[in-house]
Amino acid sequence: MEEGARPAGLAILRRLLAYARKVLQWEDPLDAIGDARCRPQIRTSVILRAVVVMFLSRLGSLNALEQTHASRSWPRWLLGALPSADTVGRVCAQVEPSDVRALHHSIYTTNVQSLVALTRFCSLFLVLYGINEVTARLTQRRAATRPGRGGVV
Repeated sequence: MEEGARPAGLAILRRLLAYARKVLQWEDPLDAIGDARCRPQIRTSVILRAVVVMFLSRLGSLNALEQTHASRSWPRWLLGALPSADTVGRVCAQVEPSDVRALHHSIYTTNVQSLVALTRFCSLFLVLYGINEVTARLTQRRAATRPGRGGVV
């Protein structure tokens, strides 16, 4: 990984997590997810936050996630220490599917209008970007074909 890529990637990850907290409002529904453990020593929400970060940072496995345990960002993002790969896998296998569905449903229903607006904005941005690119290319071609401007006649 390049030197400049790591800080940029962390900044993007921070923004994504801030977006999830502020806009998607996923904190309370995430805390409501339970699992089948009798006496859990690590909260389920800490483990699920680690899984979300693993997904967003595109780490390929739980072992790759565990290798990042020395990062100082974990206590801030997870609200606890990073659990081991075995613990994350074991807890994810015991999470109640109905609770995960409820989380998905709450995020979807509270943010469907925001997501539609965001989709429309992105579509508009892509159209405007395309128009800008076409205009820039036409301007470059015109400048290159004008006599006396160093272009081809």
